[in-house]
Amino acid sequence: MSEADLIYSLPRFICEIKKKNGDDYPPETLRQIVASLQKFMEMNGRVEKFMFDVKYKVIQDTLDGIMKARARAGMSLNKRQAAVITEEMENVLWNCGLLRDSSPQLY
Repeated sequence: MSEADLIYSLPRFICEIKKKNGDDYPPETLRQIVASLQKFMEMNGRVEKFMFDVKYKVIQDTLDGIMKARARAGMSLNKRQAAVITEEMENVLWNCGLLRDSSPQLY
């Protein structure tokens, strides 16, 4: 694709891309998709900086606008977190030898 084709097509792609089930992607996933496209192009000999180069401002503005709109709509505000380990669970791990205060060993 030419530079002009990218500037025309990528914002439209960002606006229209959906999950297989038809749902919108969360804001951070959209950013990761654009970064992945950028990396794919780089790996194939074409270095483009969609997120930083001023010539791609329309792409940056489109991505920013969609991400903000989805964040305002409440998409992806809750990050997944690991479950908290209670003191009792920690003691079980110590007693089983899974936690140690010495150097790690390969098993």
